[in-house]
Amino acid sequence: MWRRRRVVQTLRDPSEPFDPRVDAVELRLDFCPEADVGRFAATCGKPVVATVRRARDGGRWDAGEEGRRALFRRAAAAAFVDVELDAAEDLAPEGPRRVVSVHDTAGVPEDLDGLFQRCLLRGADVVKIAATPCSAAEAFRLLDLPTPGLGMGSFGAFTRVLAPWTYCAREPVAPGMPTPEDLLDLYDVRRLGPAPALYGVAGDPIEHSESPHLWNPFLAREGMDAVYVRFRVSRLATFWPAFLAHGGRALSVTAPLKEEAAALARDPSDEVRACGAANLLVRDGRAFNTDALALLDLLPPGRGPAPVMWAGCAAR
Repeated sequence: MWRRRRVVQTLRDPSEPFDPRVDAVELRLDFCPEADVGRFAATCGKPVVATVRRARDGGRWDAGEEGRRALFRRAAAAAFVDVELDAAEDLAPEGPRRVVSVHDTAGVPEDLDGLFQRCLLRGADVVKIAATPCSAAEAFRLLDLPTPGLGMGSFGAFTRVLAPWTYCAREPVAPGMPTPEDLLDLYDVRRLGPAPALYGVAGDPIEHSESPHLWNPFLAREGMDAVYVRFRVSRLATFWPAFLAHGGRALSVTAPLKEEAAALARDPSDEVRACGAANLLVRDGRAFNTDALALLDLLPPGRGPAPVMWAGCAAR
């Protein structure tokens, strides 16, 4: 079991600044093939992960394996080299520890457990499985691995907060990659245990939501081993069981899922029954609509009828 999450910042070039709080830096030699890895490793003050990512795996390298082998030979001073599971065994030099990786830019492989075991048999010190889920429910499969994997794209972005070996960058080099500030400040991932209680906001689209900025500081102040993340969800009925199975406690719900949330509730509040929509689901089956309550609080008492100028479910 990992005692603490490791945060690795990906660099396109050795001159790119990095956050001094990260645990390691990944130097992407497919972006900067002329980089002097030895000099960088000697001066940067962090363990260096050297990578030459192929184009078919989401990188930029398309000049063949002999060229990659030459770059990896120049990376012997790195602390780690990241080589793909299907790469030649002699591609990278002896000496650096191994990140053995799998990248699926089209979906999530069926046999994740088998891939994980094959990575271990290749001598992995770290197993990295990155895949592209087509739903948030599918992304949870990546968290079931012994070392949880990384979900690429908007459906899998939340897995990057929960994975014990995770990546960040100032400018994303893979879809859904967070910034160092996201991981270390907003989510404060190092304070989280291996299986934190899970809260979040679900909707589609969801990237605009500021809810994590409100709730994560509260969870930290309360000393809770819990995190609040964004979930891009298209169908709540398939997401909700997976969320509960992975430690989900409560879920804020936004468009277009509020009517579906009301239908899922076992114990809806009076205002949910009245308007047919919920924006909060709790693990025990309760559901609430704080939009409706907020509207009622805003109406001046004793002034007679008031116009409602929008058509959302709370307007009912």
